[in-house]
Amino acid sequence: MDITTIKTKVKSNTGISATRLDTIIADRIDEIQDLYIIKNAFGHKWSWLNSQSSLNTIASYSDGTVAITQDSTTVTGTGVAFTSAMVGRVIRFDDEDEYYEISEVNAGTSVITLKKAYIGATNALATYCIYKIYYELETDVKNILYFKQVVTPRPVLPVAQLPFTRILPDEFFTSSGEIQGYILSGMDLTNETVLVRFTPIPTVRKRVYYGYAKKFSTCATGESSIPSDLHPLFIHKLSEFVYAAYDMGAKAEYEKNVFDAMLFNAINEDKDLILDDENVMEDEYIGGTYKRRTQLPDNYPQY
Repeated sequence: MDITTIKTKVKSNTGISATRLDTIIADRIDEIQDLYIIKNAFGHKWSWLNSQSSLNTIASYSDGTVAITQDSTTVTGTGVAFTSAMVGRVIRFDDEDEYYEISEVNAGTSVITLKKAYIGATNALATYCIYKIYYELETDVKNILYFKQVVTPRPVLPVAQLPFTRILPDEFFTSSGEIQGYILSGMDLTNETVLVRFTPIPTVRKRVYYGYAKKFSTCATGESSIPSDLHPLFIHKLSEFVYAAYDMGAKAEYEKNVFDAMLFNAINEDKDLILDDENVMEDEYIGGTYKRRTQLPDNYPQY
């Protein structure tokens, strides 16, 4: 239920409809979601706090040739098909050491603009390669639990955990082979999403799966994204706060007890759900009926 429905139900539950009630609800509803339900007093880790998703990497692009001039940000292509999707990717000329971020693409004139000027030698027929470096994750990603590829049993590790990282710390290289590591690389401020960079930087299309802990946005202006069967908890906790604000201690205590009882029951149901999944797996293993997913190698680790 959204904030408007919650307000209506709290007013009906308490019999109080003053403007002050609207202020209390707006000020406290996120607190209830984040501190009283998600981070609850029972210390329960909800089964719905984690989720899974996947992404496809983008193949590198190197058709045709380009003309580049030293100390210029303009790159003009011949026999190319530049697209607006290439904004934000990086380009490398003639296998030089430097990479340059693309800030603008004019597909009609086959011209791209670099974020910083080119520092190499002028070349009218330069070869090049464009790579996508950063990938956006789901909008509700809070923390990453793992990345994995189905095609290999090797886990995709944080770069800091890769062997020889301290000896050979340069992880910025390209490959058509399997992805070995990842670095979380800040936020996309436009979409407010977490960015990830893989190593080696993939030059071909690959599918990468990942698990993550979810973040929950404000529900003060919309609807909470926690499971809908838990939404009645908002009504009773907000009713408690409203009664307390109006010095109705006995009624506030009653609503607190209702909230605690409902939360306790919801937690037990969630624990049973988790336990059921574990018991089913255990029974299948003991009974010899468990079958791994055919697309996963037998020695594939979760992390």
